[in-house]
Parts: sequence; C-alpha cells; structure tokens
Amino acid sequence: MPDDWSFNPWALSRWFAEPERDAARDTARMGGGLAAPSLADVLQPASPVVDPDDYAPADWYARLSENWPTIANVIPADKQVTSRDTDVVLDWVNKSLAADKQRTSIQCFHYAKYQMHVAEYDISGPPAIDSYSILVIREYRRGGGTTPELQLMEAVRAVTYIRTSLEAGRPVMIGVKIDGYEDEPNNIWGTPYVIATDHFVVAVGLGVDGDRPYVNIYDYLNEHNVDDRLFLTPLVILESDQIGYRMIEMRESYPR
Repeated sequence: MPDDWSFNPWALSRWFAEPERDAARDTARMGGGLAAPSLADVLQPASPVVDPDDYAPADWYARLSENWPTIANVIPADKQVTSRDTDVVLDWVNKSLAADKQRTSIQCFHYAKYQMHVAEYDISGPPAIDSYSILVIREYRRGGGTTPELQLMEAVRAVTYIRTSLEAGRPVMIGVKIDGYEDEPNNIWGTPYVIATDHFVVAVGLGVDGDRPYVNIYDYLNEHNVDDRLFLTPLVILESDQIGYRMIEMRESYPR
C-alpha cells in the first residue's frame, strides 16, 4: 500500500448528502433505476466471510483475477457515444428536464448515461443517495491535502459486479478520477470525506494483457478507443496506464 494511502477492509457504509457538482445534481433530477433488483439477482453467490486481517487486497486480487474472461465489447463500436453526438445527447437530456431546467451544455455524466440508454439500460443514482451505487475510494482532507482510502469490500463488490454484468452482456457506468484534474470534484462538505469522481465512462468489455486483467471502457472523449483499458491492480483498484483514470464509484445497471 503506498505511504499516502489508507484502506478500510470492511467499509460498507452509505452516504446521505448530495454532491455539489452539476453532473451529480443532474443524476438525481434524471433519476436512477426503478424497481431495482437485489444484489443477489446480479452477483454470484456470496463468498464465505473471512477475517480481514488474513485476507489482504492482494489476496482478493488473486481471487478476482483467477480465470478472468475475455468478453468482446457488449456495445458495438457503431453505437459508441462520442463528442460528435453532442446535439443528440443534449436533446435527450432536455426531454427529461422541466422547461425552467433546460440545459445549453452537457457534461461527461450525460454522455455516459446516454451511452447506457443506447444499450437499453438505466443506472442507479449517485452513491451519496442511492444504496445500489458503490463508492470504492473515499478521499479525506488531511494536512492541507487529501488522502485516499480504499474501501476494500466495496472494491471487491464493484469488480465482481462489473465482471458478472459484462459476462451477462450488461454494460456498467463507472465514475473515475483523472490525475491532475484541476476542477473541483464531487465534494460533500457535510462529511469528513470527498467523493472524488470527476469523469464518467462505461465499462463494455473484459480481457487480459499478459497476466493483467482489464476492463475495456467507452469514453465520449476518446473517439478512437486509444488506451481504453482500466487494469485491475493488486490493490483491487481499476486504473489506466496512460491517462490517469482511477475508478472511484460504480452504478448498477437495469434494463429500461
């Protein structure tokens, strides 16, 4: 574990404040999945409870990466949503908003949610208000900066959900942090931690590069699918090699 990291092996708590960022507020306005199925409907049977002192991130990594499958993208390339689709996405967003809430511009969240819509899926809401969303990493304000804390069991749940969903042909929307991103993330000022999501993408496929499991993503900024992989690390974190994406949260997927 890096020196500036901490991790909570069994954190399963939920959050009750709404993020301040526009995209997060739009999540609530546009709604999440209704009549959400239980996790038992979409996850494999639960593993036996283990002592966190005896089951470290590297142990979970070995378990999760074992027999990692190769799954072709569940959304075909000709249905990938990119910045070229801005007008279409903006029209779609405004159809769900009241007249006095109409937007003149859109953000990454809207592109990713429309990508799910194209695939005929809806999503759960933000992890601050929806118990079907998973927050993998929290950031705590310390010493004038922030210290990330891995929520280990949340990370295990998220990776398991993504893998199981893609094996079933179901894409998954995830929020990532971008290294060096200067804009303010989804801070929740009423809590001791920060939800550090500042970009949204959609997980669409699985594969292995050498011995490294990865999740393939569609990103509206990436029209040519360059570096479209988030690799599973021994810390049970999904992150890219080149562009500094690290998964912070995961939204569950529901047929619309």
